[in-house]
Amino acid sequence: GRFVLSAVQYGQTFYISQYESFPSDFDPTDLDMDAPDQKFCAVLKKVESKDTCEYELFALREDTPMVRVRHSSAHFEEPGTDIRTLEVAMRGEAVDAGTPASPKFNWDIAHPLSSPKSLGRHRSISSGSHGGLRTEEGELLLKNQLPSWNPESECLVMKFWNNRIRASSSKNYVLFKGADLDAAEDEHDVDLSDAVLQFGKVESGHYVLDFKAPMSPLNAFAIALSGFAYKV
Repeated sequence: GRFVLSAVQYGQTFYISQYESFPSDFDPTDLDMDAPDQKFCAVLKKVESKDTCEYELFALREDTPMVRVRHSSAHFEEPGTDIRTLEVAMRGEAVDAGTPASPKFNWDIAHPLSSPKSLGRHRSISSGSHGGLRTEEGELLLKNQLPSWNPESECLVMKFWNNRIRASSSKNYVLFKGADLDAAEDEHDVDLSDAVLQFGKVESGHYVLDFKAPMSPLNAFAIALSGFAYKV
């Protein structure tokens, strides 16, 4: 069967619905979060932040975020450009390391809603007290793998699972468990099969979203949405 989610953006907030098309009678100016007949299942809210773009995902009638997302940028000296850095703190029973991985869900998304830190070529963004996303008890930290400089083609390059991502974009990224990237001597030695999520561009207006356990469909969709709110 099909698993469908849709979203509508009002201001800096995304309302996520479990219906294929967002209900036409949805009115964000007259919301009763406790009403059982609301046509949305989660809300992705922007968090005030000076130097980064941060979002939190809340299930309906819940005060604790299911996912916290932080977008920032890193400067690569070789090409002299800034690239996206992404950290995700995710809670829930699925983050247990003993949870078996489920098959990847493959989603094609057509026409979705629409002070950098200097790093070395193979470093990921810092975490914890060094400016990264702080994790709380019961949360799993995910981070994106940074691209590497290819001197032959003189550009930044990156590998994607099953070659599904085919066009260059600042929105392309692959998320791994932070511990896996930190444990590797070179983060580009991490096996792509260990990736938790990848998102990227196929062609103009067409993106793909692939993910597996411990990532849920709702969490993956929210992370993808948040990426369109931050431009590198």
